[in-house]
Amino acid sequence: MIASQGVHPCTKTWTCTESGLPLKSPVHAVVRSLCVAVGERLVEGQEVARVEAMKTEISVKVPRKLIGKVVGSVAAGPGDMLKPGEAIMYCE
Repeated sequence: MIASQGVHPCTKTWTCTESGLPLKSPVHAVVRSLCVAVGERLVEGQEVARVEAMKTEISVKVPRKLIGKVVGSVAAGPGDMLKPGEAIMYCE
């Protein structure tokens, strides 16, 4: 499990341990919101995040391989810029 999760109070950056299965960004994008919390079990069709690319908001849904997994840590938060394939969160 992760010792520290969420936004670090001093640096205002997300803290995360890269363990488990990553849920990845589909495109170059900015995270607009996270729709799940650490400890939440993922279900089919669930929206886990909203990202924005080229002024278009994209809903990121649970991929098939993560259905039934639990969110273990968050790797990116609102305002963070992501590259394609970069982790948004990790699931166990």
